[in-house]
Amino acid sequence: MRGRILEWANAIFGETWAALLFPDQPVLSSLGGLLAVLIAMLWGRREGLSWWRVALAGGAAALVGSGMARVFWAITSYEAVLKEPYLLIDPYRGGATSFGALAGGALGAALAAWLLRLPLWRLADVMLPPGLFGIAFARVGCLMRGCDYGTPSDLPWSVRYPYRSSVWLHHYGEDWIERSDRLSLPVHPFPIYLAVWCVAVFLLAWRRPHLFGDRPGQRALGTGLLWLAGRFLLELLRQPGNAPQVVGPFNMGQALALLGIVVFALLYLRTRRPEARGAA
Repeated sequence: MRGRILEWANAIFGETWAALLFPDQPVLSSLGGLLAVLIAMLWGRREGLSWWRVALAGGAAALVGSGMARVFWAITSYEAVLKEPYLLIDPYRGGATSFGALAGGALGAALAAWLLRLPLWRLADVMLPPGLFGIAFARVGCLMRGCDYGTPSDLPWSVRYPYRSSVWLHHYGEDWIERSDRLSLPVHPFPIYLAVWCVAVFLLAWRRPHLFGDRPGQRALGTGLLWLAGRFLLELLRQPGNAPQVVGPFNMGQALALLGIVVFALLYLRTRRPEARGAA
């Protein structure tokens, strides 16, 4: 997909500007992580947290999160990794998962909070929503890379992928298109749906910071619950077979979303206990 976009953009903007305007997925992911840390710093300063400590915690979250994102992908794609172990460290051919990024980000932030003596739940409140904003950038990269794609659709905003792309190969393997077809069937722009949902949840948390409560951790947990619920539903528009199936019709994304909903809901209920207010 990105190759076709660059072919079009090169003639208009030139190769240098085209590459800057339409960067590849690793660049978009890095840009998203940087912006997420900057927003968390701004938010933390507004709420009385040391900006440089938040910056260090954000860096730790981004570093551990990127590693865990690759580990989660390797677990779900172990057959490909066993054939080519180099995929674990190849930023262009290996994959990543947003669930791994969030789990690793949480671990990195928790370690940083302990080392820097930052209040863990207050740190989570200023870091989790911006983390979703950062993931949105990576999702745009997914669209151009073609690594995640939706079911066939005739909606006006559907997208078609070029010849020999993963989407084209899938459709050809299902006998939905002919070898002579140069484009895949139109499909839902699944990564863009995920990106829009991430940005929408982030903006809601930014505009209504006390929507889920004013106790430490409630903003992070409420925001996470909302994002996970939307992620579970949006997975219904992902092409079956594009993610490992776990139980019946549920794929890995839905299984992890359900697990996250249970964990976040239990933690959120714990913050609502009367003794939690005194502990905060």
